[in-house]
Amino acid sequence: MTIKTILVDDERRALNLMTELLNQYFTDVEILDACNNVKDAVDSIKKHQPDLVFLDIEMPNYSGFDLLSFFDKVDFEVIFVTAYDQYALKAIKASAIDYILKPIKISDLRNSIERVQKLLEKKNNKITLLEFENRLKNNNQIQRITVPTNDGYIFLKVDEIICINAEGAYSQIITSDNRKIFVSKSISLFSNYLEDNLHFFKVHRSHIINIQFILRYSKKDNLIHLTNDIKITVSRSKKKEFEELIYKHSLI
Repeated sequence: MTIKTILVDDERRALNLMTELLNQYFTDVEILDACNNVKDAVDSIKKHQPDLVFLDIEMPNYSGFDLLSFFDKVDFEVIFVTAYDQYALKAIKASAIDYILKPIKISDLRNSIERVQKLLEKKNNKITLLEFENRLKNNNQIQRITVPTNDGYIFLKVDEIICINAEGAYSQIITSDNRKIFVSKSISLFSNYLEDNLHFFKVHRSHIINIQFILRYSKKDNLIHLTNDIKITVSRSKKKEFEELIYKHSLI
């Protein structure tokens, strides 16, 4: 059977790559449209009534999860496509059949499409949100992130990250070997991703730190001294919570 499909990703390169992979390896997948923003995708989905939507998570203005809220009833299957290998489970707002990690592996793509085929054949046998969450919970948590760059991806171990700083619409990651990596993703994405990691704390709306790299903290100045001569100020709204956190870790 033919799987009618729509692609949604704000990066044109990612759309082109997914199009090439599907056209080359999956003759039973028909691409109806490729959209680079949520509003266009909503209109396209309503027009074409696809069986399947490949959906990026972090996009400008609206996220992939926000897209689903435009529909009273989601009657298409969803495969999330993301550059990050761990989710904050509470961020998942609707059922999804699978997720694929960038850079995309053909084996992962094949497994996801086979799952779609089986579900479409059985029509009424959709995977629920609870089942999807359980599948994520049962996966081993890989402590790294895959960061998209202009010419590919950088793979970072989470425990090598000293801090993440908001830089306008971008985020700057500073690592223990003093690399400074700029990413066209918001700091809120990293905040959600690292929420369950007890070593990370958002001390300011523009700063997330790894408390393992704290050298000194001045309560008087609300100033954190990190390794690599990095200094970050704790916001007044976060001061009490931060001090309670580091007390639990026997740092004061």
